[in-house]
Amino acid sequence: MPEEAGPPAEEQGARFGLIAGSSGLLVVCGLIVEVLLARVRWGPDFMVAASLPVASGLAVAALCTAWPSLLAVERMRFPLNVTLPLVFGCLQFALLSLATTTESALVQLPSQLTPLLIWSRLSIVLWTAGLQFALLCLWALAGRSRPSGADAGQPVE
Repeated sequence: MPEEAGPPAEEQGARFGLIAGSSGLLVVCGLIVEVLLARVRWGPDFMVAASLPVASGLAVAALCTAWPSLLAVERMRFPLNVTLPLVFGCLQFALLSLATTTESALVQLPSQLTPLLIWSRLSIVLWTAGLQFALLCLWALAGRSRPSGADAGQPVE
């Protein structure tokens, strides 16, 4: 029987962990900035404002799953700690534009969507990207101290 093409299950599990962990971290950073800096209180406004970072995190996970070359490394390291916040921010801006753009300049944004506009403030976006970068760097440093593969004494196939 011919062998199946594709990465082994262990490698796929590590890739899934990297995708889930990184996109989850990006979302959590967005929520932290939303609560601490934008001071959005718990309730409907929080849920509406939180929907944008959650949707952006899911979009990052979907992109990384669809195009594995976006995460062409086996663990968190440079340049992912720079590119993932940039991809997240670009997707967030695109989703914000889609959600808040009306067909005419005369039409006002529905009042239920106004909490989304906190993500149009440059300071909030930059603080989010900075926190994401810092935590991804810490993740990369933590992963660096753990030996893996041949460094851990496991045989290399």
